[in-house]
Amino acid sequence: MIMYQYDLLMDAAGVPPEERAKGFPQRSVCDLYLHPSFGMDVVKDHALVFGKVRLAEEIFEHFDVDRDGYWNYEEYSKCLAAVSSRGEVASQAIFTWLLDQVHLLADDKGRGLAKKHVVKLYTSPKFCDLDMDVAKEHAKVLPGAIQDC
Repeated sequence: MIMYQYDLLMDAAGVPPEERAKGFPQRSVCDLYLHPSFGMDVVKDHALVFGKVRLAEEIFEHFDVDRDGYWNYEEYSKCLAAVSSRGEVASQAIFTWLLDQVHLLADDKGRGLAKKHVVKLYTSPKFCDLDMDVAKEHAKVLPGAIQDC
């Protein structure tokens, strides 16, 4: 459903199919917010997106035990174990796949996932198939924290 809506927005913004992997051009996003038939609320959407970003950053910081600014495989594994509702177990192959998905250069892969990559995994429409719900996962990891999105 989400991908269908994403395609509809891309069509409405006039983004050619071959350009869609790059995301919305800034001009197209502005056009969508100004287009009356979409009824988009820029203030509400801005708050929602940045609320999700904040939650993703807090999850990242909670599991970045060595405070080096990257999740290594062990830190990623601990996060997955904490948020998993189906008993998923982290594998090196999946971690490597995630590194590939966020387009890390070969030199950066040795360090792991940076905070910006974890935020991207939680907030980008490209990764909606991963079924990551930042608010639910934040509540599991940091149950006493206040959530506003």
